[in-house]
Amino acid sequence: MKWGICIISMGDREQGMMKVLDSIGEVHPSIGVTAVLQGYPLDSPVHNHSQIEKVLAFPDALGPHSARVIGLSRMLDEGYEVIVNMDDDMELVPETDLRPSVLRSRVRGIGLVSNAWRRSPKNIAKATLERKFISQPIVETGGGLAYSASTAEVILRGSDKDYLYDDSEWSLRTYLAGLVNQRYLGSVAVHKSMSAGGRLSWVYKKKRALCDERYLTPRPRLRPGLTVKRRDGEGNTYRIYLTSDLTPMAHQLHKENRANIQ
Repeated sequence: MKWGICIISMGDREQGMMKVLDSIGEVHPSIGVTAVLQGYPLDSPVHNHSQIEKVLAFPDALGPHSARVIGLSRMLDEGYEVIVNMDDDMELVPETDLRPSVLRSRVRGIGLVSNAWRRSPKNIAKATLERKFISQPIVETGGGLAYSASTAEVILRGSDKDYLYDDSEWSLRTYLAGLVNQRYLGSVAVHKSMSAGGRLSWVYKKKRALCDERYLTPRPRLRPGLTVKRRDGEGNTYRIYLTSDLTPMAHQLHKENRANIQ
């Protein structure tokens, strides 16, 4: 089975990208990385890292959703059966094992499979790992997000917008299609999610798209009347979506399409 890792990265995260690539070389040395680089210098050492299999370079920021779509589309063209999304602020550790989620993603009716994550190595030591999968409609990139080629085709059917939360949008697409998204509790990685630069530098430039409110209800980050202290783009002060934000219409559509899969 051919599987690989797709990482999107901004030029201001070059050091972080090198760190995640080094960690992949230690944990999964035989697995190649397709990197979608945005705003990187042409002489960046990332281009020549031993884990890099393919570089797709762009002068400006594309946004997480669009960049990942470009990466997965190229990987599908090259015959990958499973793709694992990772970010440039992650680090694989000895407790990381992406293989169970990769295998699980190929099971009929399964959509996205997210691995566990913690913000620091100190928190990794406190993590309780269990070799089990739990179903959860809305998942995050977390410690690596695995999905099969057939699930990727479902994701590609949707529109291409500047989504505020790409993993929430992908979760919604797969859930509405009747697929079951899951979390694997037996693998954990460091993920300094929402750290400075990278995605945040893109988010706060202008208004970004939310998920379809017929299916996911957005939750404002700030109470009415409070001032936004950071220079947020209009409409970007929303929390990441949770499964509890799914509407009755979303659950009904999932149920109907699920029946067609089984």
